[in-house]
Amino acid sequence: MLCPYLKEPFDDCYCLRMSSLDIERTVFFCSMQFKSCEIYINHYAHITTKEIKYA
Repeated sequence: MLCPYLKEPFDDCYCLRMSSLDIERTVFFCSMQFKSCEIYINHYAHITTKEIKYA
């Protein structure tokens, strides 16, 4: 399973930057390890909190 935000990534996602420093992170975090990605965790928590607040 790939990161659900890979098709529409956030501005700070590794897959958008793709510098030589981010290639390893992109491969690791955008694939099956996306739930351990700091960027995913931060945005997911923000989105989840927003959904609960407005539900």
